[in-house]
Amino acid sequence: GHQPEDMILADNNWEIIYNLRTPHTLNELLKMGVKCSDSQLLLLEVGGLIDRTKGKWKCTIPILDEEQTTSLRNISKEIAKSMYSNTKSDFVSLVHTIKEMGFENNALSLVFHIFWMVGCGLNWSYSMR
Repeated sequence: GHQPEDMILADNNWEIIYNLRTPHTLNELLKMGVKCSDSQLLLLEVGGLIDRTKGKWKCTIPILDEEQTTSLRNISKEIAKSMYSNTKSDFVSLVHTIKEMGFENNALSLVFHIFWMVGCGLNWSYSMR
């Protein structure tokens, strides 16, 4: 199978998607100097990366500009610092338990998996099916 990245990296699809952060028709894209074809738009639509509403195409995934990315990273760092300082002893205990179970080399992926399951509302017995 293919990943969205495969479609984004082909031809000038990244340029198309980037310019579709704001809805445009095919003709508007062409007038802006963005070269694209019906088949490219179809491929990106089938891939779930763009969608058409009322004759205008729009990107379906968030694409942040440099300022937005910097802001999000700064907020994330503050949240991570707060979370880590509040849960450090629990985290150390969890990693220690994982090591005792013989999975020292997999501690990071197991911790991530556990956090992911909790975030999705799943429990350990569900993941062992």
